[in-house]
Amino acid sequence: MSSAAAQPPVIETSSLDSATDFSSWPISDIPESIGYLKSLGLDYGNGPTAVMEWLLEHIHVYAGTPWWVSITLTAIVVRIVLFRPYVAAAENGARMQAILPITKPISDKMTEAFRNKDNDAVQQLRTELSRINARAGVKYYKSFAGPLLQGVAGFGTFFLLKAMSKLPVPGLETGGMLWFTNLAIPDPYFIFPFATATVLHWVLRVSFP
Repeated sequence: MSSAAAQPPVIETSSLDSATDFSSWPISDIPESIGYLKSLGLDYGNGPTAVMEWLLEHIHVYAGTPWWVSITLTAIVVRIVLFRPYVAAAENGARMQAILPITKPISDKMTEAFRNKDNDAVQQLRTELSRINARAGVKYYKSFAGPLLQGVAGFGTFFLLKAMSKLPVPGLETGGMLWFTNLAIPDPYFIFPFATATVLHWVLRVSFP
């Protein structure tokens, strides 16, 4: 019997690391699962962009929807989460408007005292304003909580979608509908920017009449 025949056959095996290393795969072949966007290089740590990435990815993977639907559902979820802060801001604004005839003269006096560098009067008037606001249930932070959280969510969403379209993430180029079939490029007719500006103008007019 020859020595070559006595040797066992060589069986090639692949390690778990090589089997799960997607870096050498074509980007379109990487399976869509949780962590999919990070595997494409979109890793933003723990900031607002990472939060929006987590939410969008979970909706896209578990709902199995095209990207335009996933983005829309993400926006709806954010609106639902922020609904209560916006209601609280509206209620707070109504309370402030109701006591304005009482607080405005005091505020004017406080401004005048501040201009005259009368610190004692400023402190007394500020205390009086705080007492009136507390009795009316006015809390200034409620007026800014909703818009602030919306700004943070919008900031994260903007940078996430910008990075996704720059890559672009597979499916974005065909994941739209109507006139915006390609989500990796700007709106060719500027309909979305115009609609966004219109809605923002309306919200500001309603919130600050």
